[in-house]
Amino acid sequence: VGVLATTGFHVWNNAPEKVLGVMEEWHTRNPATHLRLRLALMEACQWLADMGNREATVQMLTRPDYLDLPTNYLRPSLTGNLVYDRGCAAEHHPNFHVFASYSAGFPWRSQAEFLLHHCEPLLGKVFDRDKIVSITQQCFRTDLYREAARLLGYPTPDQDHKSEGTHAEPYWFNDQIELGSDLMVSPQMLQENRDD
Repeated sequence: VGVLATTGFHVWNNAPEKVLGVMEEWHTRNPATHLRLRLALMEACQWLADMGNREATVQMLTRPDYLDLPTNYLRPSLTGNLVYDRGCAAEHHPNFHVFASYSAGFPWRSQAEFLLHHCEPLLGKVFDRDKIVSITQQCFRTDLYREAARLLGYPTPDQDHKSEGTHAEPYWFNDQIELGSDLMVSPQMLQENRDD
């Protein structure tokens, strides 16, 4: 039995998490299949964005032929009602999982650059600016995202970069599209909260 000390939601809200990643060679050989995968994923995320569909998702995913779990294991996360410690009341975080709102699936190159730069010490190397830009352009394919979004009639940001970690509340990007808060918590703040 443990205590939920914190979540990624609290450390870097609306950070990139899961991706649909394929090798460039596979994409080149299977462009139509890759497009259908992107369309299906975007439609599924749009469906999941409706909180009314979360309970149906819990019921489906906890079935024996999927995760085979009690529903109370999955429901708190999908509905954003988290209990941090035994005997405490649940705290509601409506944006704990963001599937489609705030351009959640958009492959921001600014996030890729931020992550790559901050991984340099872990990798034991420093990348020059041109290498970082080259890697992010190759891996974070905003053109492919926009293609699928256009076919579905979904709005997308008109730029590939935004400021990272500076917004405590949702905000409007270029007066055209609402983005979610992206404030990052410093390691010192996490330690201070842990000490309380």
